[in-house]
Amino acid sequence: MSMSDVKTVWEQGSMSTTLETLPPPELIEHIETTYLGTPGGLQYHHTTGIEKLKNIRNCYFVFLRRSGNMLGSIGYVLRETRAGDMTVRSWLVRYFSVKAPMRTEKRSKKEIRRRPVKDRSASMLKDITHIFHDNPERLVDLEVKDVPRAVIYSLVEKKNERSKNFAEIGGFSKTGDIESFMFSRLRQRKKVPVEQLERNNIAEMKRLLEGFYSGHAFYFDDYLFINDNYFVLREKGEIVAGMQANEEMWEIKTVGSPLLDRVVQSLTRIPFIGKRFRYEAMRFLGIEGIYFREGHE
Repeated sequence: MSMSDVKTVWEQGSMSTTLETLPPPELIEHIETTYLGTPGGLQYHHTTGIEKLKNIRNCYFVFLRRSGNMLGSIGYVLRETRAGDMTVRSWLVRYFSVKAPMRTEKRSKKEIRRRPVKDRSASMLKDITHIFHDNPERLVDLEVKDVPRAVIYSLVEKKNERSKNFAEIGGFSKTGDIESFMFSRLRQRKKVPVEQLERNNIAEMKRLLEGFYSGHAFYFDDYLFINDNYFVLREKGEIVAGMQANEEMWEIKTVGSPLLDRVVQSLTRIPFIGKRFRYEAMRFLGIEGIYFREGHE
């Protein structure tokens, strides 16, 4: 499938399912106007998400449309991941979105009852995705017969019921929890000899990282070294630590409640705090590809 191909997977009346390799304008518009997070907690807009979406590699999008208008989308990102000496084709499910008003059921002429969210989701999503979950290689070639070893996985927020329902419908089983955390150094440490990794040292750094993560599953380095944002520390000319640092910015809608929003807004007006954290636009670095030599933790 070339980068511009659109394949029709299913069609009935005004409804259709297509398989595409480029994000269409309606998906980009939807992401641009959608806040991430959960009601009652932090809700934010990921300002760098569109740039990443446009530059994502090996992503196959499945779209549900009615009369040409997008109702829902699911993206499958193909990655060659490593686990020790074994390389496995893995598929990360992301860009899951449902815009459609869910189907209703009539109880009587005067009363309309909505089906439970889980059932309503199943009626639409199961039909769209089951052929790809049975064999994800169909994302690359709809006519493929072989079923090679592969892993399909996704990251689901605990409070996102719609995504949890989709994971259950798709036959996903929970393997563990991921916890993200933030840290900050309010006073910059001086005289730390950090340097950007030169491009002619990338091959060496890849070898160090492969050895460092040899005991881990799902390791891949596709998005490391982008924009020359890999930084290292050296000791006697040898790399002893390193990491990729990507600049990010979130536009904050709420941190959980009107009262908490006012408290945070007030605190960030204090110059010492506001210099490092702005309520409306939170700037930070996303860190990955961490490496350190033993004894230099």
